[in-house]
Amino acid sequence: MRFRLFLFLLVCVTGTASAVDIPSGHISGYSLNSAGTTYVLTGNILANTNAFSVAANDIVLDGNGYKIDCGLNGTGIGLKSYGKNNLTIKNLIIVQHNSDSLSHGILIQNTENTKIINSTASSIGGAGISVIGNNVTVDRCIASSVSGRALYLNVNNSMITNSTAVSSSSYGMEFSNSNTNLIQNCIAQAYSGNGISLIASNNNYFSNCAGFSNSSHGIYLSRCTYNTFTDSIGYTNSTSSGDGVYISDSTNNTFDQVTASSCLKTGFFLNNMTIYNNFTNCTGESYGEDSLYNGIWFAFPEPECAGTNIYTNFVSHSNLVKSSTNLNLVKFLVIGDSITAGGAAGLPYGAYAYYANLSPGNRYSFYNVGLANETADKGRLRFVDEVNAYKPEYVSIMYGANDMKYDRPQQDVIDDILWMAAKAKASGVTPIILLTPARKGYETTTIDLDKSLNSQAVAAGYHVFNVYDTIDTVPNNGDYDGYNSKYYVDNVHPNQAGNKLIGDAFAKYTLSLSSQGQVQSSPDFIDYVFSTLHSSMCAIFRFIGIRS
Repeated sequence: MRFRLFLFLLVCVTGTASAVDIPSGHISGYSLNSAGTTYVLTGNILANTNAFSVAANDIVLDGNGYKIDCGLNGTGIGLKSYGKNNLTIKNLIIVQHNSDSLSHGILIQNTENTKIINSTASSIGGAGISVIGNNVTVDRCIASSVSGRALYLNVNNSMITNSTAVSSSSYGMEFSNSNTNLIQNCIAQAYSGNGISLIASNNNYFSNCAGFSNSSHGIYLSRCTYNTFTDSIGYTNSTSSGDGVYISDSTNNTFDQVTASSCLKTGFFLNNMTIYNNFTNCTGESYGEDSLYNGIWFAFPEPECAGTNIYTNFVSHSNLVKSSTNLNLVKFLVIGDSITAGGAAGLPYGAYAYYANLSPGNRYSFYNVGLANETADKGRLRFVDEVNAYKPEYVSIMYGANDMKYDRPQQDVIDDILWMAAKAKASGVTPIILLTPARKGYETTTIDLDKSLNSQAVAAGYHVFNVYDTIDTVPNNGDYDGYNSKYYVDNVHPNQAGNKLIGDAFAKYTLSLSSQGQVQSSPDFIDYVFSTLHSSMCAIFRFIGIRS
């Protein structure tokens, strides 16, 4: 009697019960209900529905490397815990076989101090691992799901490290209303959803992480603030949709040394009220051979968004870049509607910029950020960010075709274009305003717009290039001679012959500015000019010598 009393007192004082071994075999809702107990699997477990439930605090479940097969004959969960604290799950393998969305590998809700370590949890219908709580640790884990989210987290002040999450038809790793967490050395892949997804989550720090998607976005942020991504990758290889990193209605986030890659869409996509974010040493790329998109794109709804984001050492790669191997290239940004963008009405990418093969030395790099169906007032919403991200030496601006289509007042269109030119000049970028080519049925309106724009732009001190005159009925005669259908693929877009005329004429125009000192020359052109000047001076000296 005294011995039994001693054991009882020992348990009460230490708060620790003896370890409990769980042998292999069939179980059904096995209750882990002894506080302070370590439960250890000594063999594989089978469960027709639920396997284990946590009914006390301070529980340790050590899988000892063994496997739990659950949901064999109905909706089931491998391990579930509601409102219990100080739970540790380690060295465990869970395979959940049921297709119901309520069937999860591990389901933890409303807990403090949960640790899931060195474990694997997979599910057919629900989440591989789903956790709601605070001070959570997920380390060296693999979570997967066929139909659900692989790793779902609604957590605060937690650590997710050295883990992998893979879903076949939902998010790889989703953070919802999650704040002040550290996520490090993690990979998340989704075959039909976002790789890494953050929704209404703030102050999280991601380091050395990668989000992959086969059909949507690599990394996705919506309504998020003050998150940091460093040394990370957002990647999608979808041939129909998805951006490398998609950011919507999110502010004050930092991206440092982040690469965003998309096959056929945009590397970084900034949507809606996405403002006051920092991008440092980042690379955005649209790498598909058939892509008509850029390394970064902006879809802002309000003028207040313009110029609020910061881009430092940002690099953009895409097929919409015409460049050479010259390391001293001069950046040239071209912005406008589909006439600039190309890719419309069966045209290949590039449009006039593609043909503007400036010589000598092929010394310009063209970044085409034209957008189909865009009007000048929409263009100015993203203009400042385009200039800030690409940091070109020169920018060409061409709007008007769609503005006429939507019956926008002429002076409003001109004011928008001159506003963009002023913003470029204020940023140290030389603007060149391009008059718009004719639009069938709008010839008179086009000519009137071009004449008014030309006079106001020249009066304001801007360079103007007459696109209309290069493909009208008598090209390049300094007059507006009317619409010439042979230079159009439809009633709006110049065809290949028309684009080549525009590109060649634009190249000559820009070179003429070079000769006037209006456009900066690269070293190879400077060498050419210096060589010519040197020869001329030698001839003069010889002439003087002869006369003397």
